[in-house]
Amino acid sequence: MRVRELAEWLGATFEGDGERELSGVAAIETASASEVAFVGNRKVAAQAEASAAGCLIVPAEWPSPSYRTVIRVTDPRTAFARAMNRFYPTAELKPGVHPTAVIGRDVEMGAMVAVAAHAVIGDGTRVGVATSIGAGCVVGNVNSKTPLNRSTT
Repeated sequence: MRVRELAEWLGATFEGDGERELSGVAAIETASASEVAFVGNRKVAAQAEASAAGCLIVPAEWPSPSYRTVIRVTDPRTAFARAMNRFYPTAELKPGVHPTAVIGRDVEMGAMVAVAAHAVIGDGTRVGVATSIGAGCVVGNVNSKTPLNRSTT
């Protein structure tokens, strides 16, 4: 995604290289030339000068050197969170327990839980509402006594 496209999607203005290609988001200390970071307070503003970030999301009034590519917004933290969702959208949660999942005894599962293939949930584990347990994951206390039943609790 280009800087200008991200700025447009955020409903913001940009300065600098609007054609710069961005591949993701990162913390200001670790961002690369293809990533966007944000400046949310004075402490971070001091780090902005040394940051390798290809683009910074900054407050509207932030004084930016002319060579930096920036996106100006009212609330940088919120805009950064939205940008994060744009680069890394969350998959739709499809509740259910895969038939190959192994569920231990006395497992408590909240509503809207998704347990993927070959996941193992140990005895007495409590799984919260809208939790997604990925394929092959092991959650809770699992030992040789965990039953190999394939329950859809």
